[in-house]
Amino acid sequence: MKHHHLSSLLNQDPIPKLQQIEVSSSFQIPSFQIVGLASQEIHEAKERVRSAIEASGLEFPRRRITLNLSPASVRKQGTGSDLAMALAILKTEHPADTQLSMEGVAWAELGLDGRLKCPGQILRAVYAAWAGGKPWIMVSKDAELRARSSLRWIETSGLMKRAAPIPLLFSAETLVEAWSQLLQGGDSALVVDLETQNAPPARNAAPLGPTQLLPLNPIVERAVSLSAAGAHHLLLLGPRGTGKSHALTWLTELVPPVDPVGSIFRALAEELWDPLAEPTASAPVRRVSSQVRPATLLGSAQSGSPRPGEFALAHGGLLVADEFPEWPRDSREALREPLETAQVILSRVGGHAVFPARFTFAATGNLCPCGGALDPEAALPCRCSATTLERYRQRLSGPILDRTDIVLRVDSFIPATEARNADARLEILRQRVFETRLWCNRTWGNLPTVLPARSLQEILDGSQQKPEINSIQALATLRSRHKAARLALTLAAWNRREQPTNEDWLEAMSYRPERLGWM
Repeated sequence: MKHHHLSSLLNQDPIPKLQQIEVSSSFQIPSFQIVGLASQEIHEAKERVRSAIEASGLEFPRRRITLNLSPASVRKQGTGSDLAMALAILKTEHPADTQLSMEGVAWAELGLDGRLKCPGQILRAVYAAWAGGKPWIMVSKDAELRARSSLRWIETSGLMKRAAPIPLLFSAETLVEAWSQLLQGGDSALVVDLETQNAPPARNAAPLGPTQLLPLNPIVERAVSLSAAGAHHLLLLGPRGTGKSHALTWLTELVPPVDPVGSIFRALAEELWDPLAEPTASAPVRRVSSQVRPATLLGSAQSGSPRPGEFALAHGGLLVADEFPEWPRDSREALREPLETAQVILSRVGGHAVFPARFTFAATGNLCPCGGALDPEAALPCRCSATTLERYRQRLSGPILDRTDIVLRVDSFIPATEARNADARLEILRQRVFETRLWCNRTWGNLPTVLPARSLQEILDGSQQKPEINSIQALATLRSRHKAARLALTLAAWNRREQPTNEDWLEAMSYRPERLGWM
């Protein structure tokens, strides 16, 4: 009896891991069996593997072949394990011929004619090989550029601090070519030059002209700029037609690219959603409709097959919600966990998954169902009754408002005649946002929104601005006090100050929802 194994991607986990492809052969009645909680497409791999080996002019073992996918308790899905299965089976016929260690990773789909195809999730396969300390990884020829870029991206991101060799990269067009590379050893491996590319390119936004971007009310512009600079959650409330949605367009243009580590984890989640997704270093912008359901936001974890929702896909970027009060109640309340812990925990009967979800939540909403102004002398006054107004306000619960850093009422919009200045103003604010984030990282080691509660409490306890601090300490909840402290730190960084001043504390308090009478 002979035993051999090879590694492949266990592709149904938020943080990718490796599975072992174990093969046992014995001189019994010829048969081919796959065990280890395999899905339908993996059971069908028996025919793909057999046909590919025979079509390549190689001999399929005329023995009893048992192929185990380990860990056997985790359900396996996808077609990327085809190549690892075929190479492990061929190894049983030539146990002493291969010069390359079988402790590597193979990830490709097999055609019936022996050709290798890209199964997607290349970044996940490369990441798993790197994290698992494997000496090499083999992919299809059409996945070579993606795998090469992924290796550079992971290596230069600083994600892996430990000393670990870069996996050798092999690519092949056919099963015969892949097998010959195993026989030859490392002679045909690709050397990945880490100096040529640091990360996948950011998607370039379309240039905005004067007719596409209009100037903002100075108060709204400041709130949007602070949200972009400090990654503060933003909620704009006001009558219809006051430019709330347009203000969020400014915000999407001001948010800087994601840091390398954050972009990698977001791309890993994206590949669970779309196996052929192309990674990008730009900040994601996920726009959610008012009829979104909780499952769409949170994701799913059924039958050991987790899929990220909008919260996880927005990791490192923006989650934009127009008409937020119109969301279903369960969807609104689903925001509590990611806004508080920056992650989504899915616990289901069929599986468990944890997705990173550190995003900036940016939302708009009206003050009443009709969208009119509460001022009876306005051009579009509110037509709702007092009972309707109160019921509408109760849609935004205290816990959600308590987790929103900036809550601002928007009452007016600057006329479009001043649009010629919008582009120049946008560039000034982009630079200011970039410099503010650098100042935060140099002064406090991170953005204020990421600082732990203990550090914020020390800032509150040690501040000398007694009157303002007393008013903050009088806030109802600890979260409210820490939120005001985070915003005050961002305001200090915006003005290049080491510590918040009286003005910073007072302005931080001005963005509280209590000023709208909604808490």
